[in-house]
Amino acid sequence: MKWLTAVVAVAAIAWFGMQHMNKQAADDLAAQAQAAAQLAAEKAEAVKLQAKEAADSALEALTAAQDSMPAGVDLSKISGALNGVFATISEALSGITDLESAKNAIPSLLEATGKLSGIKDVMARLPETARGPLGSIVQAGISVLQPLVDKIVAIPVVGALIKPVVTPIMEMLDGMAG
Repeated sequence: MKWLTAVVAVAAIAWFGMQHMNKQAADDLAAQAQAAAQLAAEKAEAVKLQAKEAADSALEALTAAQDSMPAGVDLSKISGALNGVFATISEALSGITDLESAKNAIPSLLEATGKLSGIKDVMARLPETARGPLGSIVQAGISVLQPLVDKIVAIPVVGALIKPVVTPIMEMLDGMAG
């Protein structure tokens, strides 16, 4: 009977010990996840800051380039159209979390592709002095969109649906960036 009490006592101590170790492991995992989320947020903020700095620099160059444009060519309208396309693409990509939201985003992405194609054609006819600053705006937009694309393409099933839509967009943007 004493051995039964000893076995129960050892089992109880082992059970409590396991509970404590499991709680400690869970706390460690939670701390690691929180640190990873913080790091990701800091990196995202750094990318946004870099994109803003690049956009500001491009805007200065764009203003200088506007002075050398032929009459009737308004680079601010072209840059505004680019920013609108980037906003549409970014909004569509940011809303993708699963297969259903990916399907819902495709029409917006295809519409943005059409607008982007038109802007690309206009940019191709501009003098080099204008394409450079506009290319900088495109590069700033790419730096914001690429992390979103990478995140979405990595989602199983969703990536297979979205990749054929976003790959041509990103290729077109790369070409426009020069």
